[in-house]
Amino acid sequence: MHPATQKYNHSINLCIARHIARVYGENEARAITRAARVIRSETKDTAMYELAGYLGRDLAPQAVNGNRMTGDEQKVMCVSNLERDMRAEGLL
Repeated sequence: MHPATQKYNHSINLCIARHIARVYGENEARAITRAARVIRSETKDTAMYELAGYLGRDLAPQAVNGNRMTGDEQKVMCVSNLERDMRAEGLL
């Protein structure tokens, strides 16, 4: 598989995992973490590997744009920003 295609597929998988969890009332961050761990084991792209590693581990709470966010909120925000950027580029 072409590296760009693989990166696109992994990005879509993260977005789908978040939306499915939201629709079924599950924890979105947990779904993102599970998808990220699978992606990390499959990907060959270093940037996607780093992103999946970031999303696959427990994150410490920190201030983002002046707001204190939990690790789960950071994961959801990261994937929603990824989805927003993909929509802006016409990929979704």
